[in-house]
Amino acid sequence: MRRTDGSPGVRLGEGSSHDLSPDGRHVLAIVHSTPPSLCIYPLGAGDARSVELPGIEALASPKFQPGGVAFPR
Repeated sequence: MRRTDGSPGVRLGEGSSHDLSPDGRHVLAIVHSTPPSLCIYPLGAGDARSVELPGIEALASPKFQPGGVAFPR
């Protein structure tokens, strides 16, 4: 994650980012493992949260939605 003021980027964790939460406090990333999983990284203090997806073999473009995370089909 990098601010727009030119400051250096900060590594949040593993995976590729796909969305910023509506409140701007978290990033949703796909962790490219077998099977794939999602991780929600905080942009401030706090711990990352892993989201296990039993039975899912591939992820395309997960997004934050009001009340949770949506998975486009």
